[in-house]
Formats: sequence, structure tokens, C-alpha cells
Amino acid sequence: AILCLPRQFYVGVIEAQGPEPVAKARGPFIAYMVVISVLVLPLALAGMTLLPGDAEPDLYVLAVPLQQGHHLVALLAFLGGFSAATAMVVVETIALSTMATNDLLAPLLLRRHGEAGEGELGRRMLRVRRVIIAAIVAVALVYGRSLGADLPLASIGLIAFAGVAQFAPALIATVGWNFANHTAARAGLIGGVIVWIYCLLLPSIGEGVGPALAQFTRGWLDPDALLGWRIGSPLVNGTVWSLGVNVALMAGLHMRERHRGNAALDHVTTLGELRMLVARFVGDGEAEAIGVTSPDLRAPIDGPAARTAERLIAGVIGAPSARKIVASSIAGSAIDVSDVV
Repeated sequence: AILCLPRQFYVGVIEAQGPEPVAKARGPFIAYMVVISVLVLPLALAGMTLLPGDAEPDLYVLAVPLQQGHHLVALLAFLGGFSAATAMVVVETIALSTMATNDLLAPLLLRRHGEAGEGELGRRMLRVRRVIIAAIVAVALVYGRSLGADLPLASIGLIAFAGVAQFAPALIATVGWNFANHTAARAGLIGGVIVWIYCLLLPSIGEGVGPALAQFTRGWLDPDALLGWRIGSPLVNGTVWSLGVNVALMAGLHMRERHRGNAALDHVTTLGELRMLVARFVGDGEAEAIGVTSPDLRAPIDGPAARTAERLIAGVIGAPSARKIVASSIAGSAIDVSDVV
């Protein structure tokens, strides 16, 4: 979860300019996790000691000061938790919408509207990003309203972690074995997410959902025992099955899939061509920053111009995609637009 959660992955991997910032953040991040974990222990012990046995552990942080008559402390704890939860929702939503726009929709827009007018690509992506933000919040609200009343917050978190774990196989394969089969990775991810939804997400909506699914499929697709095989608790069962399907699909398709090329971005060699490339994303006005030091737009591309182009495009589709577009276009490689993500 430390690496696969959207906000951590986006900040630590997608937008990282290099290994140096990550290395610097490693120590403070570990210290932060240790401090938070240590502070949880006295709160849990106080709740178990001072509160009735049927007290909700999720509410210890409020129930303990209220039980001791410290209403101001309870109010401060509530405000702190509310602000932290709000910040998490904002950061997660922005990270998810940005990654969905840059990684899923940007290649489609490049294919269909590659010759769009001044700044049109940027404006379209901005509109799409706003729609995605609204959709994410709406889906989260619907799910929250449909949850069973007795489902603890910790269980919701564990289900979410099992869903986030679906990114781990492709991530580990890419880092450890230089895995670069996009089709196999997507197929494994989609298959794992479908199984996760069936085995863990749907049963969390209400107590009767799981038994209803089992009865409808005559026990063969019982969310707690797919194909009649029960693997530990429902959480363990759903996690193992979803990750198993994920890895099986990814490995199987990787063995069979052959690389297929698609439309390529243009090869640029001069400042004028680089300016035209940048204008497709940010418009002619901002693209004029390319070549300000050289009046001859037929001059070859220099380092400052390439860095300026990368910075301008990064404002629309993110730093990694911008870096790949500029580097590949200048090098003359026929970059596949699906590889921009």
C-alpha cells in the first residue's frame, strides 16, 4: 500500500524527477510511520481499558476523551480527523483523475485529435479531468451509502488494500524483470479487479449479497469459496483468488502476445517543428517560448528548447509522459502513442 496507493505512487514514482528526492524522503517517511504506529498503541490500550467491551474501536479517539469528560479534546480530535479525511479525499481524487487522464485518455486524444487546434488538447484533457473527478466522488458516495451499517472501518480499509494490491504483480514484474507487455499487464489487472469486486467489494455492501451470489450460482461461484475452494477467511480468499487470476492472465498473455505497433508521433528536428509539437498541447501562445533565444526556427533543437518543451507539455499530461514524448520525438524513434503512458 505504501507504493501502490494512488497518491504515494503518483508523487513517489510518476512525478519524481529522479531517485534523489525519493532517497531523501525515505528517512522522514519511515520515521513518520513509526511515530504514527507508536501513538496508536496507548490510544488502543486506553480504549480497551476505560471503555465498555462493546465500544467501537474505530471511535476510540473520540470515545476516550468523551468518557473522561474532556469534550474540548474530543472536539479537536474530531476536527483533526475530519480535516485529514478531507485532505485525503482531495489528494486521492486529484491523483486518480490525473493518472486516468494522462495514462488512459491521453493516448486516445492523441490518436483522434493529434492535429487539434491551438491548445485544444490541453483544454479537452482539462474538461475530461473535471468529469473524472466528479465521477470518482459520485461512485465513492454511492458505495459509502450502500455499505452495511455493521461493517467496521478497518474492514473497509483491508478490502481497499486488497484492491490496491492488484497493481503489485505488474509493478514487481516491471521493476524486477523489465516486464514491458502492456496488454498482458492490463489483462491481468482487469481480471484481478473483477475477481476482487466479486469476492470482496460486492459482499461488503450487505450481509445478504454474498449468500445470494452463492445461491444464484449454485455454490460454484460462492464469493467465499470460488469453485468450492475456500482459502482461509473471506478476505484472504478474495485476495488470493484475485491476485492468482491477475498473475495467471498476465503471465499467460505475456507468453503469447507479440508486440504490435500503432500510430507514431512525428519526428522533430528543428525549433519550428518542436514549437508545433508543443502547440498541439498548450497552444501557440505558450509554445512561443520555444526558440526565444534563436530567431531562426529552422535551427536545430538545443538543450534549453527541449527542456522548455518538456516543461510546457508536462503541465498538460504530466512529467513522465512529456519527457518520453520530447525525447522520442527528438531522437526520431517512432514512439507508439500508447507508450506515452
